Amino acid sequence: MAFDIRLVDPGIILFVQIGAGLGIDIPPHRVVPVRFARAVRGLADPSAPDIDDRGFIDPVHGPAVGVRRGAEVDGSVQPGPEVRVAVIRDRIESSAKLFPVLSDSSVQLTFPPAGSPLDELGDPFDPTRGPDVVAFQAVSTDSDVHDCTLSIRHGSVAGPVLAQMLIRVYPIKLVIVQLHRIKIRGVPPATSAADLDQIFGMVNQIYAQAGVRFVLVRDAAGKPLAIEDDFDLGGGGPGVLFTSGFFELAPVSRLNYKKGKLNVYMFHDFNEHGVAGIGLDRSRALGNNPPINPALFLQDLSAVAAGNRLQAIAHSAAHEIGHTLRLEHFQQCISGQRQFRCNSLWARRSLMYPDLTLKQIGSQAPDFSASSKVGYGTMIVDGVAALRSGQLLSTKSFKNIPQSDQIDRLRKSIDALTFTLL
Repeated sequence: MAFDIRLVDPGIILFVQIGAGLGIDIPPHRVVPVRFARAVRGLADPSAPDIDDRGFIDPVHGPAVGVRRGAEVDGSVQPGPEVRVAVIRDRIESSAKLFPVLSDSSVQLTFPPAGSPLDELGDPFDPTRGPDVVAFQAVSTDSDVHDCTLSIRHGSVAGPVLAQMLIRVYPIKLVIVQLHRIKIRGVPPATSAADLDQIFGMVNQIYAQAGVRFVLVRDAAGKPLAIEDDFDLGGGGPGVLFTSGFFELAPVSRLNYKKGKLNVYMFHDFNEHGVAGIGLDRSRALGNNPPINPALFLQDLSAVAAGNRLQAIAHSAAHEIGHTLRLEHFQQCISGQRQFRCNSLWARRSLMYPDLTLKQIGSQAPDFSASSKVGYGTMIVDGVAALRSGQLLSTKSFKNIPQSDQIDRLRKSIDALTFTLL
């Protein structure tokens, strides 16, 4: 529940005679007793996803969060992983009893127990369930997307509603990934197949909010299988892929290409420091001159400190995968009508926010600290604050905003296999 307090400025009446009893409104102040927030900071965490809090109008009156349905084991669908959100008491005392209530049986509470109020101290047996945290899990077993409303009620489970948020349950969609390590003019990438295994583990953390999981092709021993290829053509230097006009992407994309899979080509460097990766969906790839096989192209990002390198590549990979699934940048808002898409906080928290330029101001030299200017959370690596990167994939639909529901679009793109040749 949120309500506006509208004030009348009496000073206007004293100096401008516009009629007895008339005044000019001061901009209203919105009072929110409680609100929802991400339960943690830092790199995407499938148990504590970011919250899509753009707007409070129909059809979704509050913020929204995407969660994934449980996996199928021996023919039976298991409950999904636990997901947590924090409840922030903005205008209500800590002693007030607040009760979380779910509207749909597709989701069940795991903390606090159903019928119990929020715990002011948190769960003494589980430090991840902190004070005023609501934890829940998907329990639906069919292949449908389910919407469940989480309400925070005052005093009892039947008390007045203070806040609501949407929980959207997504059945799991799998994308099979074929890794390639490309030696360019004698120089291979520093990123190993084992590194890529870790990288896609982090990519899966980011895409968990969309119910999407990327599965690497593995060898008989269960290790990630990366096809080793050589590329000795074109105008780039050793280890460097020349990308002007995407000219060299075309022959690289044909090296042991596997149809029906997301092909990931890893190499040492681009000749353009402003580029950390390139993702091409089928339509854009085949429409290029020369035509390219739809794929994902990633570089080592070797200038990033060793403790942060894999996280930086994972963020780049997740962003570029969005492009293979037909998601656009929020940068495309030059006209005044769309300008707010760049400047608003939710746009900057988005995985597809583009302001991750890797050049120093006034220079062509790489500047990997640029990504620290974007996003909602700091990644802590070995006790050191590292990159700040938004990883939100939006869940809510809004009129006149292209791709407002990014998760719906990318899930439809997976069904259409836009990331690969058919």
